[in-house]
Amino acid sequence: MDTHVFKSSNSGNVSKMLIGWLILIIFWYAPAWMILKTAIFGSQITQSMGVNPNGLMTNPPPWLDANSSYFRLPILAWHSLRLSFATAIMAIPAGTLIGFILSRCKWHFRPVVQSVWLASIFLPLPVVASAWLGAFGNSGRSQAFGLSDQPLISGWSAAALIHALAAVPVVVWVMSGVMLQVDDFIENMARMEFSMPLAIYRSTIRKCTPAAVAASLAVLIMTAGDMTVTDLVQERTFAEEAYLQAQMGDGLAAAARTAMAPVFLITILILAWAKSNTIWHDRFHGGSPFSFLGKKWLVGWPGFYAGIIATVLTIIAWGIPIATLAWRAGRSGGDAVMNSKPSWSITALVHNLISAWPDLAETLPYTLCIASITALTSTFMAWIIVEISVKSVSFQWAVLTGAAIGFAVPGPVAGLAVQWLWMPWQTIYDSWAVIIAAQVFRLMPIAVLLIWPSVQFKSKPVNDLVRLDGLTAQQKFWRVKWPTTGPVALATTGVIFALSIGELPATNMVTPPGVEMLSVRLWGLMHTGVESHLSAVVLACMIAFTMMMGLFTIIRSNFGKALNHFTNL
Repeated sequence: MDTHVFKSSNSGNVSKMLIGWLILIIFWYAPAWMILKTAIFGSQITQSMGVNPNGLMTNPPPWLDANSSYFRLPILAWHSLRLSFATAIMAIPAGTLIGFILSRCKWHFRPVVQSVWLASIFLPLPVVASAWLGAFGNSGRSQAFGLSDQPLISGWSAAALIHALAAVPVVVWVMSGVMLQVDDFIENMARMEFSMPLAIYRSTIRKCTPAAVAASLAVLIMTAGDMTVTDLVQERTFAEEAYLQAQMGDGLAAAARTAMAPVFLITILILAWAKSNTIWHDRFHGGSPFSFLGKKWLVGWPGFYAGIIATVLTIIAWGIPIATLAWRAGRSGGDAVMNSKPSWSITALVHNLISAWPDLAETLPYTLCIASITALTSTFMAWIIVEISVKSVSFQWAVLTGAAIGFAVPGPVAGLAVQWLWMPWQTIYDSWAVIIAAQVFRLMPIAVLLIWPSVQFKSKPVNDLVRLDGLTAQQKFWRVKWPTTGPVALATTGVIFALSIGELPATNMVTPPGVEMLSVRLWGLMHTGVESHLSAVVLACMIAFTMMMGLFTIIRSNFGKALNHFTNL
């Protein structure tokens, strides 16, 4: 090899490594150090004012003092584990079943049901919570069915159900994509020895086990770190406790101390999963020497029954809450003194929907802009650091540790850490840039989780092709890297974009004055808004996000065709 080429390549690798370390330090390790330092030494506010590091309360009760022996670590741990595991137990099987039906079964109305689940990916968690709690939660709202004046869902079980419904669309997206990538040869061989259901289970479903484990881990951790629903149903988890501590003056010190135990535990759990992931991949996702063109769709009666199951689940998950929201948004009139109940009318529904659009007009521009930047930035940086980690074991573990910390830190603590980190830089602290920094801290681990397999588990011939001396860097990217990782990166961008729109725990902490975020606006309406107006705003959000999903699908399809055409030139 030419010495000049070798020096140029070596210099390029050093530059990439420096960029990778800068990404890790700025977006993950600097906020993590702020959390650790504040948890151990307290903050500047507590040091200068001499107040208790658990907030500005001079005499906090023993159960609220993070340094007290009465601190409720076992209670918080039990509540968090109960909520997270219940969410995963509901979301993963349901998402896997629906994903299989949508990706492998042919039946009438499949495109319609598929569009519903794709559109639901873009629904923020506050919207899902409003739809279900508004329909079945608070007392009196279940009158839409004439069932009861009491709430039909409440407490931690309601939180688990809502988190599961919000997670199922993402699980459907991931699992259906993985099922389409399973080698046909394995499933066809299994059908020669077993009946169809058992053959599919022993081939396609087993091949999806690593993806299901990764999805389960993501659902568990994201549920444990979110307080959107737990605050509404008053379920005291680690995230909810951290949110409570954060509201009591000098909140970062107390919230960080509250979150230290689950952060260490979840970080160790994620690193252990990463260590065993290669073994799982070799066992369940190994390549096959043969491959058939096209999948065998389940048609006839199996496809018909599968379609019925998917349609019923879709109606239960989204049809009933939307109907109750429309019922609540269309109610008007009534007089408590005269014991006259409000009545429903299409005129009132249209009027309330029109009145709801200003809330979207004021918040969607900021929200969509920040979500777009967050999605593109997170995906691009995740791709860079995962590519670099292939060449360095130490950097690989640094990436995994940073991603684990970003996963493990509860949302309110992450928001406070990023806010305090950038407080000396007024340009960032007083602008929407601090929101992007907080969301990247929380969401880039998901991008790493989704992109990791497509980069780390390339076959040896592909890696050898990347290193060919005859290809320029641009040719290597378009001919080798883009066909193998590009589609995953596009899907990852869509997932991060959807999650960014609904991100509340960190966004609620860092949003500066003058910036209107949709999730924060919905959060305020859920606490102080009029029920008919809140229902109308949620319905308007669903209409807007459905239109957005259609636009995203068109852009993604045309963009993919254009890139494929450019690649084949």
